[in-house]
Amino acid sequence: MKLQAVTKYLGIFLSITIALTTGYFYGVRDKYDNKQDNIDIVGPNLAIQNSLSQLQTKDILGFGENNTIKSFGQFYYNIRSDKTTEVLFSFNNVPLSVIQANGKMEKSIPNQLNIDLARKTIDGLSYIYENIGKITFDEPKADGGRNGKFSTVIKPIKTDKELVPSLTSVQRIVFRPIKSEDNNIFKDLDTDIPPVDRDAPAPYFKIKL
Repeated sequence: MKLQAVTKYLGIFLSITIALTTGYFYGVRDKYDNKQDNIDIVGPNLAIQNSLSQLQTKDILGFGENNTIKSFGQFYYNIRSDKTTEVLFSFNNVPLSVIQANGKMEKSIPNQLNIDLARKTIDGLSYIYENIGKITFDEPKADGGRNGKFSTVIKPIKTDKELVPSLTSVQRIVFRPIKSEDNNIFKDLDTDIPPVDRDAPAPYFKIKL
């Protein structure tokens, strides 16, 4: 009689244990199945995508020798999931001045420049500028070149329907002097810019988007 009772209670105990264990593992599996997929996407060259995969770059352009346009660094930007945009401007070997090809006129490039986003007006005749900061160049190196970096996060633009990245409507990013007396001696003859800005002093550096 006692053996039957022990067997009965042991059976009940085992049944409860199996039920609890099964329920626990089912819950864990269900929670795991509902988690966001964590998948490594591998490209053709076996490269694994990461947070830097969305990083985009553009050249920072300025006036070089004999009035030619050349690159003076790189612009890096990354659009986040919340539509904000991380930006980094990295300058290399910025000259101390700009000089006309005939050497008759020279103008010092200021050590600090405004960083402005340029958007076309509705009529397309000029730009609307939005300042996002100032870049200050390092002390000149032995060869006279200067380096400089500036980074920030740009908020998105709110439209009637949604938020859009700020750079979506930007045609150029320009680097202009803080004081008008420091304006460039050159004009920007790029036919892609509005006529009003084509007649104004060119920015010392620009980025085409």
